[in-house]
Amino acid sequence: MYLKRNRGKRITDKIYKLGIDIGNKLVKIVGGGQEQPMVYPTSLARYKEGSYIFSNNIDYLEENRFEIFSLEKDNEESRYVWGKNIFKFGQAVIDTNGTGESRYDNQLYKKLVLFAIAKYVEELYEQELSDKVVLSLAMEMPDDEYVSIASQDFEVIKWLIGEHVVFIDNLPIEFEVKNIELLPKEFGSLVLFEKMEGGISPDVRTLIIDYGGMTRLRTLYDGFQQREINQDTMVVN
Repeated sequence: MYLKRNRGKRITDKIYKLGIDIGNKLVKIVGGGQEQPMVYPTSLARYKEGSYIFSNNIDYLEENRFEIFSLEKDNEESRYVWGKNIFKFGQAVIDTNGTGESRYDNQLYKKLVLFAIAKYVEELYEQELSDKVVLSLAMEMPDDEYVSIASQDFEVIKWLIGEHVVFIDNLPIEFEVKNIELLPKEFGSLVLFEKMEGGISPDVRTLIIDYGGMTRLRTLYDGFQQREINQDTMVVN
């Protein structure tokens, strides 16, 4: 895979809007220009531990749409394999501590966030846009975590602001996160619905259903006033 880049003057200062939802089981990524969101497991496989699977089959990664992600060039110890069929790696697969407030300080979780953003930026590069993409990022948090982290002025997520380089198949993917908008989970969906449709008022009743990896959350609003919330534990995936 070769990506054509312009290494001279920045072609555009356009800020791309990107939404990312990292749940218990799935990562959902959607940005400007995408018709469908990209959906991946919230699990990675260490390259070194899984390399035995494809060492005798050089086409294995490409056939299964896997890519090798790293924050350091030519450093095998820092490489991870990620893709929709990641569970083919069996015991080499590790999850990213996708639940609970502690995940925001988890190094593997942070890497997954950067890998997910880089995956979207890679698609922009393939459209031969600028040599560096500037992003405005929207992320969701479960309501309880949002309230707790808000009291800390969202310090645990501010590391994302700034410039980053992620290597995909050893090719640099450069991007800058200009700002981050954090929204509590189902309330964020309501805000998005209001932006898209307009006219949310106390006379409008909205039911938001969030299908997660392990749960289904149903929240009822009158306008922006939460009226009812129900959560079912079930294997949805």
